[in-house]
Amino acid sequence: MWDTIILNPMINALLLIYDLLWNNFGLAIIVFTIVIRLITLPLTMQQTRSQQKMQQLQGSKKWQDMQKKYKDDKQKLQQEQLSLYKEIGFNPLSGCLPLLIQFPIIIGLYQAITRTLASTPVQLLDLSKHFYPFIPGLASLIPLHNRFLW
Repeated sequence: MWDTIILNPMINALLLIYDLLWNNFGLAIIVFTIVIRLITLPLTMQQTRSQQKMQQLQGSKKWQDMQKKYKDDKQKLQQEQLSLYKEIGFNPLSGCLPLLIQFPIIIGLYQAITRTLASTPVQLLDLSKHFYPFIPGLASLIPLHNRFLW
């Protein structure tokens, strides 16, 4: 399932970019990483906004007064914090949820790059299993059927 959803599309996209950029793998990795970062940019922006909102909230007078008032009663402090979150419409998990979506994508990016940079014949054979058959020309990028002296 991991291969079907994340790894195979990334490997094929990386090889297509490699083919389009005159077989320069350095440029292909840079462009591929930029494309992935642009795709995940809305999630990153949401996470950043949530962190900024939390910092503003923790710097507010009401938050600091609450911390001083209930410093000995942790349970009451948590209840007051939750009521403050509801009052201003803030979800404390909104900073973590985008990261949970980005994390598999970043791991897939790393695995796609390492698998595409195959250094042994066995790794090249394994890489050939990830090709989409409907994309012409990908198989020619990998020297599987080359012969030495005829």
